[in-house]
Amino acid sequence: MSSVLPTRSLLSPIELSRLRGTDLGVALRDILTTHTPRLGFEDMLIQEVMRVLSNHAENFDADSASVIQAPFFAPMVAKALQNQLVLVPEKVQSAVADLTSDDGLLLGSCLSRCLTAKAGPTAAVSKWCKSCPALTELDKNCPFFRPTFNVIAKHLIKQSSWGSKRRLYVNALLSIFDMITDLSMIAKYTRTPGQNEYANSLSIMVALTLTLQLIGCWINMHKGPKRECAKEMIIALSCLKPGVDAYRVASGTERPAGHALFSLEIELTCTKIFEMVCESIPGSVLQVSALLSSGGYSKQAIFSIIVSALTTGYSAATISYDFDTGEQRPSEKETLWRVVTFLSCSWLAVFFSFLCFIKGEYRKTFWSTQTTRGWVISLFTAGETDSAKSVVFIAKKSLWVEIRDDVKRWCLENWERWEEEKPEWFNEYFNGVVDDDMIPNASLLQMKVKAGGERRRSSIFKTIGGIEMKEK
Repeated sequence: MSSVLPTRSLLSPIELSRLRGTDLGVALRDILTTHTPRLGFEDMLIQEVMRVLSNHAENFDADSASVIQAPFFAPMVAKALQNQLVLVPEKVQSAVADLTSDDGLLLGSCLSRCLTAKAGPTAAVSKWCKSCPALTELDKNCPFFRPTFNVIAKHLIKQSSWGSKRRLYVNALLSIFDMITDLSMIAKYTRTPGQNEYANSLSIMVALTLTLQLIGCWINMHKGPKRECAKEMIIALSCLKPGVDAYRVASGTERPAGHALFSLEIELTCTKIFEMVCESIPGSVLQVSALLSSGGYSKQAIFSIIVSALTTGYSAATISYDFDTGEQRPSEKETLWRVVTFLSCSWLAVFFSFLCFIKGEYRKTFWSTQTTRGWVISLFTAGETDSAKSVVFIAKKSLWVEIRDDVKRWCLENWERWEEEKPEWFNEYFNGVVDDDMIPNASLLQMKVKAGGERRRSSIFKTIGGIEMKEK
């Protein structure tokens, strides 16, 4: 004790008040650890709170002591300690000097609602302090006020199972599950002939995510103990960092001073952003491309795409929510510019990743002045084989109406030969999209007889996509 008192004597009055506020919060928190809820617990709780406040009031200056002993303060603390969720709490508009014991109960009940919405105890208390004029006044004029309730909120959020904790854990599970499904798809692409490029691309995305997490760990922890920095890097390499960060934030864990540059909330947000920009968003695009190019569908691939999409949407929503309701809420203009910057950077990252992974012959389409109509027409006019020319039927017919007569002449001249040779592209789909006047009368009549009087047409899905889906 002798080593502590001289240290406290060197503190400024405000710092000393904050430190004593923390001590008061610990004493109030201990009420819950030594008493279990039972019949008449609410009345007992108020009495215990009044006893603790009376014992600690003498440690504060006169102004702070008068607030602690005010009629509203003990009911407010007791109601906050009860932590009973009130969905629509009543608003208290009175000033601090006019607060009654009933007002104190209403103010205390509002804290539980803030704890369900925010990702950490300090952010929840910050939002609570801004929820009504009286709390804002207390936070501004009483240095002990926020440290006291930070301790209480940290204990309450550890004991609760709703709200922000569930939100954090759901997000963490989605992130870990997204990584697992991506790794499983890498293994699938590796085993599938012709899809090794997709395996390599997805591997690069996962590796980039882990690399950025490692760099983030080093930047955040390099000034602290080397052992702690190495521990964080091992957690990142194990792909469990989203879950570990979520647990730390939800449980109110605090790192010792000097161990890290940023708070756990900021670290968790950065982890989400790295995963979204480098893995979830581009990975979803890549897997959709692989699914369509395979000419079939796989339940494993579709499930992986759904998980990536859910992870992206959920992470983006939680980041936006925490950002907009954070301790220092920015102006709407500042928020808009930050959102625009983030979305622009995300788009650029996905776009350049896309450019790196597509076939080189298609890169020129991003700066070419050729229109869609011109490109579709060139498929037929520049096609050297019947197979290359047949691709024109995949596009909308209105795009190649200018060369319809040429296409018709080509079909009529070669149809009988195609029926004899039966090339791979001359299938049921192709027969279904060709117009009647492009088919020789004898062949058209035979097709109608075979179909029972009416010629069969390809489905709308096949007409649009040009692929036939078969379950693998």
